[in-house]
Amino acid sequence: MSVLIDRIRARLDDLGLRPATAAKAAGLHPDYLRNILDGKSLSPQADKLAQLARVLQCDLPYLLGEDGAPAAGFTRPGPAYMPLREESAAFGRAESPAGIDGQMPIYGSAEGGMFGMTVTFTPIEFVRRPEPLARVPGAFGLYMVGTAMAPKYQPGDLLLIHPARPAAPQDHVLAVRAITSGPADAAIGRHLGRVDGGTIMLGQYAGLAPIALAPNAGDWLLQVIIGSYDAHR
Repeated sequence: MSVLIDRIRARLDDLGLRPATAAKAAGLHPDYLRNILDGKSLSPQADKLAQLARVLQCDLPYLLGEDGAPAAGFTRPGPAYMPLREESAAFGRAESPAGIDGQMPIYGSAEGGMFGMTVTFTPIEFVRRPEPLARVPGAFGLYMVGTAMAPKYQPGDLLLIHPARPAAPQDHVLAVRAITSGPADAAIGRHLGRVDGGTIMLGQYAGLAPIALAPNAGDWLLQVIIGSYDAHR
């Protein structure tokens, strides 16, 4: 068991991941990995460890202390590997940055705009691509601002955005008013569909009324939020 714990800790350190973040990315309970590391889970199931191994970018035999090794080249990115990049590519265009060597761009977000949030499509940092977005062109992340979606998303949570997946009813989405450059009005919400005239309705939490995105305010683009990393774990 100590070999398993040692190797999990080593992979978390190499990748710069928190235990809860890695567990959630593997589709497991947020406390799953912490229970192993604290010695509370003495006989973890092999199928769940295999899910975890994929997130830790190694194979199951390696975690169990047998033959195997971490995937080559997967180490924590240092400052020289994740520079702040001043790229101002138009949102949704093919030339939008895809990241550096498998990294995914995180775009700037701030409070303000028509619906309490603005987005600037210039990367402020890069993170390692999560597996669901590993081969999705144009995938990006965004930090949540405001409390309109609490407790689903808290301020500071990192939202993972799939830019091409069609938004279905009840999907959580990022809505952005289409522009060519600079900060754009944006909103986060649950897609409630369209009403007469093409107005898009987004549901909020925290007891707030739905947002109405009218087409006469500009073309609104919807991108599906496929997951998030909790800022407080």
